[in-house]
Amino acid sequence: MASPAVLPQNDKNPGARLASLANARESYEWSHEALPPLATLAELPPEAHFDTRYNVLQLEAMSRIAANMAEVEVRDVLEPFQGLSEYESLYPQLPKPRGLQGFLHDKSFARQRLAGPNPMVLRRCDPSDLLALGLPGETLATLCGFSDPDAASLSGRLFVADYRFFATLPCGTHAGRPKSVAPALALFCWRDDGLRDRGALRPVAIRLREDLPPVTPADGARWQAAKTHVQVADANHHEMSTHLGRTHLVLEPFAIATARNFAPNHPLALLLRPHLRFSLARNVLARETLLKPDGSADRLLAGTLAASIGLATQAARTWDFEAFKLPNELKRRGVDDPNALPDFPYRDDALLLWDAIGSFTSAYVSLYYASPGDVAADSELQAWLQELRSPDAGRVSGLPSALTTPADIAEVMRQILFTSGPQHSAVNYPQWDFMGAPSNMPLAAYASPTALPSADADTQAALLPILPPRDQTRDQIEVIRFLSGFQYDRLGDYPKNLFQDPGALDAVARFQGALHAVEQRIMTRN
Repeated sequence: MASPAVLPQNDKNPGARLASLANARESYEWSHEALPPLATLAELPPEAHFDTRYNVLQLEAMSRIAANMAEVEVRDVLEPFQGLSEYESLYPQLPKPRGLQGFLHDKSFARQRLAGPNPMVLRRCDPSDLLALGLPGETLATLCGFSDPDAASLSGRLFVADYRFFATLPCGTHAGRPKSVAPALALFCWRDDGLRDRGALRPVAIRLREDLPPVTPADGARWQAAKTHVQVADANHHEMSTHLGRTHLVLEPFAIATARNFAPNHPLALLLRPHLRFSLARNVLARETLLKPDGSADRLLAGTLAASIGLATQAARTWDFEAFKLPNELKRRGVDDPNALPDFPYRDDALLLWDAIGSFTSAYVSLYYASPGDVAADSELQAWLQELRSPDAGRVSGLPSALTTPADIAEVMRQILFTSGPQHSAVNYPQWDFMGAPSNMPLAAYASPTALPSADADTQAALLPILPPRDQTRDQIEVIRFLSGFQYDRLGDYPKNLFQDPGALDAVARFQGALHAVEQRIMTRN
């Protein structure tokens, strides 16, 4: 049973508390060597390993994956795919990903920017983007459905998915074949269907490289091939930046600092522990398996292993605690206005959860911090903050220089709970439906974007050379299922007896009620 929550200044046994913290600091040591310059854990202590239930769930998922792959191993891995329909035969014992169906449609392609595994790229288009796309104003207006050539660019309803940073990414090879990822820039336009909240985001143009002309929906098979190259870019950005870099890696310093600086009975330790559970074990596992030479990242992603790791560390290093709070991040990308982009499920659903979490952390924190004086007197809290900010320890940018009020603490807790919960879920669990279908979202391209087919080419013949060969396809299915195939728990479901204070139990009950209401609202929207 957990100990009753108590702040350090109120603990009647400070000696035991200090001894516990001393032991924790010996077990959880900072390192900056595994993924420099990021702060990581030097060595995983036994108490931070996966528990029995987690291991059982993981083993069950792996067994289903192995059984599925055993049934499809009868085909020679070197035998090329003859048609796109063959991809549907690769799931004899696994649920077929939704992405297998309709992935050639423009509607599906655009929808994945809003409700796919990586809703973190789309942003408001600016004049420099239009200049880079190289589309005449009349062409742009026609594609967007505007009569005035200037109306499209002035509408505020143009958006881009920008992957031009891939221009300098060193790419790897597979079985002697070069892999590639295009530094693509894709343009989208919101089109109304006559009612305020009805319409759709539509793809308008794609420019795969600066030295290639833009491609539009009128370009037939050439357009389909260009969309596939964009999907490859999105997949690489997702795995290394959005997923690994900006959920897993940015949370590691918080897990380490929490273990080192909060006694087990500190109210904030009790709050954070379930949300940071297994985060250190997952990151260590990723470094030892996914990110090792000839590991999944090395074999499947477009970049060399060093290049892919560089994407992840760059994403985590440039993550700013304040800038990446949900409302700030949406505003920075210019996708916060529902009048300009009426339908954005990630934004609209996430904001409901952001508000519910904020109400919960405010209620919880106020139980233990009645005044700024309580905050100032909490030596463990102040040490936690300074260690996170320290260049010798956590290296987290964007954290406030001081926490002086209960509201300050509640806001910091909200960001941690949101990033570890809804944010990670939003980019992890949709992987199967979209990236579990390599024909929809391959992790690398096997034909250069300079080798686009003619507009009148056969679509299947145009796409198959770009898509992964049979062995890489199978490996992608295995890895994506492993990453997203089971869920240990749910947001707001806390271990029994974790919270003992009646006020905390009441705050949790209200939080669970709010989450249920959010779930019902999302289901109604769907």
